[in-house]
Amino acid sequence: MKKRESALAYTTLGWQVFPLHTVIGTGCSCGNLECESRGKHPRIKHGLLNASDDPAQIAEWWGRWPDANIGVRTGEESGIVVIDIDDMGKRGLYDIPKTVWQRTGGGGEHHVFLHPKRHIKTTVGVVPGIDSRGDGGYIVAPPSNHVNGFYEWIESPFDGCDIADVPDWWVHALDNPVKKTRDPSLGGEKIPNGSRHNEVFNFGVRSWKSTQLSETVLGAMLHAYNKEMCLEPLPEAEIEAMVVSISQYDGKTEAEWLEEQEYLKTAKAYTAEMRESRQKRITDSLVNNVTRKAGPPPEFMPSEGLIRDIAEFIMAQSERPLPLLSVSAAVALVAVLAGGKYETYTGLGPNLMLVALAESGSGKQKPKNVINNILSELDLYRFLGADDIASAPGLIAELADNASKLFFLDEFGYALQSITNKNSSSTKREIMSTMMKLYSSYGTTYNGTAYADKKSRPKTIIQSPCFVLQATSTHQTFYDALSSEHGSDGFIARMLVIPCGEEREDRVKKRYDRTIPTGIKARLIELSGIQFVGKKIVWIPDEVDNAFIDLDNSMTKLMAQNRELKEQARAIYSRVAENATKLAMVYAISMSVTDPIIDHSAFVWGREIAIWCANNIMERISENVADNETERLNKKMVLRVQESGREGITRRDLQRRFLNMKAWERDDMLKSTIEMGLLFEHSGRLYHPEFKDILESDDA
Repeated sequence: MKKRESALAYTTLGWQVFPLHTVIGTGCSCGNLECESRGKHPRIKHGLLNASDDPAQIAEWWGRWPDANIGVRTGEESGIVVIDIDDMGKRGLYDIPKTVWQRTGGGGEHHVFLHPKRHIKTTVGVVPGIDSRGDGGYIVAPPSNHVNGFYEWIESPFDGCDIADVPDWWVHALDNPVKKTRDPSLGGEKIPNGSRHNEVFNFGVRSWKSTQLSETVLGAMLHAYNKEMCLEPLPEAEIEAMVVSISQYDGKTEAEWLEEQEYLKTAKAYTAEMRESRQKRITDSLVNNVTRKAGPPPEFMPSEGLIRDIAEFIMAQSERPLPLLSVSAAVALVAVLAGGKYETYTGLGPNLMLVALAESGSGKQKPKNVINNILSELDLYRFLGADDIASAPGLIAELADNASKLFFLDEFGYALQSITNKNSSSTKREIMSTMMKLYSSYGTTYNGTAYADKKSRPKTIIQSPCFVLQATSTHQTFYDALSSEHGSDGFIARMLVIPCGEEREDRVKKRYDRTIPTGIKARLIELSGIQFVGKKIVWIPDEVDNAFIDLDNSMTKLMAQNRELKEQARAIYSRVAENATKLAMVYAISMSVTDPIIDHSAFVWGREIAIWCANNIMERISENVADNETERLNKKMVLRVQESGREGITRRDLQRRFLNMKAWERDDMLKSTIEMGLLFEHSGRLYHPEFKDILESDDA
């Protein structure tokens, strides 16, 4: 049974449920790399306090997060309490009646009993090795996942097993707790790392609630407790932050208070992740010549949502799956169906120009074929543009039929060569100019081109055109088509260029199921047909909006601090925030068609991909982009020497790499390259200048 169906089934028992985060690999879908509650903490604000048994609410939650783990609220609201056995060594010490129970992902047991119509507290260590989940608590329910496996019913509530009354000894144990101590001198154990924050914080909450303390006294108590009870005391700054947080207690129940603090803790982790960008660090290294490699891609595949489902469906049809291209094609499909319906408060839309680079015979055609079949079967062919663009008027004519169209262009590198060649006709060059105009025309009116003969060639006016490009090319063909002027005029910067690997993947034998999953069909039809009064403004919370502004300002600062940065690079990085916003918007729409929100996850996903694409262009532009063949070969020669590293390369070995050149041309190029200081010779070997100081130091 899938999680959505399971969540709905629990409501038939009168249980209230709510969505939790999910374990992904060994991490958590919350994105916090140090998460201590992987797959166990709430996805929604106020968690269990907003638990529901309303089928419509359940359908909305699991429609948005299909993989969400299931939290079942315990206590009077659901009519159940749970005996939680973590230490299986203590299992045989107690008489636990036959009842509904599950084995947890961690190997423990949850025994479910009827709520006795009196307060049953949620607490740990009621008796050694056993905890209570009662009022103000919750459990993770099957078929949720865990870092060590899955939760599963051993005695299921759906297989005729009755839920027993809670045993008397358990109620007695709750009413008469054994006083526990963590004082080592009294036989207790100190608080280990991983539990320190919660233990100290909860001690502070209990102290604040039960006595009239000043902040100063509370602070002194927490500092003393931290030093005496923790195996390794928490930093003093963290204790001070706790004091401020606890002192703002406003009379909520302890469960409500702790739930709110958990939410704030998660929000803090999200804020930290929004501020920290691995790709941005690589950007700094690239522009400062610390490194010349963009590095591996970030996580392209979203953890959930329509983009992920489409991408996985594409890969399931592919003999040589290309994950990055599959995600790119899925993004393009969602983007074109969203065209004309959504925008940010600044007027940005989902019109994207995506270019995937992969080698011949690698399966570049498969995503296009799958998307074509999807649009054809769903009668959405009006959103698909022509296979080739012969002229700018032809492109405009396509969009005049339907203002939002997706163009799958194969062998895009060759098409660019015909467009960007200095000897090409003005008709060809006009295609590139029109693409650039369309990129910036979303949310406005495209007024077309005026011709002298207005009757036979009337001006074409298009309201809010959404030109979405998903192009493919081999690596070298694409870069050979570009000259440095196309970097400086922003043509490259408008594209998200996605290298999908330079090696051909092994072929995988599969039995294909070309049936489009019902869930994908339903959501695509909903997206294509949804209508709003005007455009739907995709909400960006203040903290995320500030993060976008910080991203844009950081790119501006990077360019200001690196005045020597080439115009191509300046143009590329100037578009990063815009491309990140567009990606995040499409991500948000794929999560919720009716109420998309660019949350922290959408922001981080869009930002990391946009910066990585820019970094790849930055890496490649210095290696491949040139205004003539001589400059291109010159760059290639420098690159080959640089790749030899500290060992250097002999003239003879370098010449073997350029056997297609005439000997005198090769010798003249090498001579000029050395004279310009791009290479230098030392002890009969050629080196890149980055190794000059090292070699001179070795000689000394």
